[in-house]
Amino acid sequence: MPSSANRLWQADGMAPPQRQRNLWRLHVPLAVALFVCGLATFIEFNRAADGVGRAWVYTIQWPMFGLFAVWMWVRYRREAKEEQHTPRVNPFSGMVAHWQTNVAEAEAEAEDPELAAWQRHVAELRRQDAERMAPRDPA
Repeated sequence: MPSSANRLWQADGMAPPQRQRNLWRLHVPLAVALFVCGLATFIEFNRAADGVGRAWVYTIQWPMFGLFAVWMWVRYRREAKEEQHTPRVNPFSGMVAHWQTNVAEAEAEAEDPELAAWQRHVAELRRQDAERMAPRDPA
């Protein structure tokens, strides 16, 4: 059953937002690409007919670019339809769970006595620096 927002779009004669995005992201670029490829093919064919031998290669190349654009358009449309029917899953959920497990295991391990001694030493040095750098009253 369509949502009320989609019904509003359809009542106004406008496309739903997804179709609007597809228009500008897929259909318009395809039309532009096909126009450019068709125009380039026409120009190169005229050049080839005038006797430029290399232009025959481009007369074949530009329609191939156009076919590639159509192939990509079909592929993107097919992937968009498949994406609508599959639920979204966070691809990093397994990595996050693994990371959380590793962190929990590291915290659960016994503290290294040498590390603790080093941390106490660094804390003492910072305390001494703070005392030395503190402003003194001239009185």
